[in-house]
Amino acid sequence: NITPLPKRIITIGEVTADWLLKYSNIPRKKITIGYSLRHNSNKIIKKDNINKNNIKLLLVLSSSKDELINGISFVKELKNKHSNIQVAIRTHPEFPLECISTEISDWAFNNLEILTNEKLIDNLFWADIILYISSTVALEALMHGIPIIRLNIDAMNSDPILDNIGYRFQVDTPDDCYKIIGNIISLSMEEKKKLNQESKLYVNSYIKPSSIGSENIFLN
Repeated sequence: NITPLPKRIITIGEVTADWLLKYSNIPRKKITIGYSLRHNSNKIIKKDNINKNNIKLLLVLSSSKDELINGISFVKELKNKHSNIQVAIRTHPEFPLECISTEISDWAFNNLEILTNEKLIDNLFWADIILYISSTVALEALMHGIPIIRLNIDAMNSDPILDNIGYRFQVDTPDDCYKIIGNIISLSMEEKKKLNQESKLYVNSYIKPSSIGSENIFLN
């Protein structure tokens, strides 16, 4: 059986609409650029400089047990090599630590800050840098001017960030990750400002801010 295309596709911004037009066979007339009704860019976190003696990394996960296992393995090696690294983890509700082997989950419980059930905004306030594989939390981090590092360690998961922009970096190994962290810490205020502005422009195009009446586009 062939599932027909929906009558209308409403995206949350220009970036995903452009991606559909470029890579899919969906007719242009079916695609409407809408707004994000959930994301809030009004209460922006102002991040201070990173303390190189206590670097706080937040690992955000979203898609599978394999992603959870691979992510923990990555930060375990990173922490074992660098005592100035503090790591917190935010798992997806569908893939909690309890769904993996006790050997791995016990290490996580004993060595990582567990932030899964806390508000995301509090998690972002805690973190200096976000580590992610496929989570869209990366977009929300960029909205707040927080650097993001994609761990390129799971071929089955795609990156929600569709372009190389601003405060987004990608690494293959823990050693590469630590080098990038050092590069981020070494950025001048002018460089940080430039990358931050570029990132926020991208996010505002990806997640188009809503306003009074924005919901009408979903009702018409």
